[in-house]
Amino acid sequence: MASAIITELRRGGSHTLKAVQRLVQSERVETVLAPELLHLATSNDTNVAVPSFLAFAKLCANSDVPTQLPSIFSAPDVALAVSGQLQSPDIRIQAAATLALTNLTSHNLALESTILSRVVEALEAENAHEGIQRALLGYIGNASAVPDASRSLLEETNCMQVLTELLQAGRGESLRSAAALTIGNVLSTRDVMAQNQLREVGGLPDLVLLLSSSYAPDTNESSAWALSHGVHLNVLSQVNPT
Repeated sequence: MASAIITELRRGGSHTLKAVQRLVQSERVETVLAPELLHLATSNDTNVAVPSFLAFAKLCANSDVPTQLPSIFSAPDVALAVSGQLQSPDIRIQAAATLALTNLTSHNLALESTILSRVVEALEAENAHEGIQRALLGYIGNASAVPDASRSLLEETNCMQVLTELLQAGRGESLRSAAALTIGNVLSTRDVMAQNQLREVGGLPDLVLLLSSSYAPDTNESSAWALSHGVHLNVLSQVNPT
C-alpha cells in the first residue's frame, strides 16, 4: 500500500497533487511516507507543498514515529527542515510547520536548542499572525514539560520576555490568555530561573491585570495559573535569614 502511494507521489503534476490530497483527507498517514512528504513540503510549488506539509504534520502524531522515523532519516534533521519553514511567507506553510513541530514534541522530538530558538524567533516576529502565535505557544508549553528543553528555553532564548510581551494590551485576548497559560507551564517546573526572569521582565503586573472581571473566565484562570507559580515559595530563591 505504502509503495503504491510513494509511486503516485513521485509521478508529478496532478497525480502527485491528488495523492497528497487523499492523504490529507485520510484517517492516518503512514510514517514511512515521511521522506516523500517532507521533500514535497519544502518544494517551491505551494499547490503541492501546502497539502504535503499538512499530511506530514498528521503523520508526526503517529505513535510509531519514535521508532520508525530514526530508521528513515535523522530526526534532528527533520526538525531543522521543518522549523526552517516557520519563516515562510506563506502562512499556510507556517501553520503546517508549527503543527508538525508540536506533534513531534509529543514524542520528545524537535526539542533541540536550535529548534527552540527558531520557535521563539517566529513567536516574536513583527508580522506574526496571532493564530500562528497561539499554535507556537502550544509547542512551547509541550517543550516546557521536558526538563532539558525547559532549561534551554530559559538559558538560551528570550522566551520569558517574549511571552510577557504577548500579555500586553493591544494583543487579542485569546493570545494574551494563551501566553499566560504558557508562562504558567514554564513556571510549573518550579525553576528559580523562570521565576526570576518573570520578575525581571515585569510580567507579574501584566498577569495581575488579566485577573480583572472584564476578561473572560478562561483568561482569568490562565493568569491565576501563571501567578500561582510565579509567586510560589521556592526555597532555592529564598535568602536564608541571618
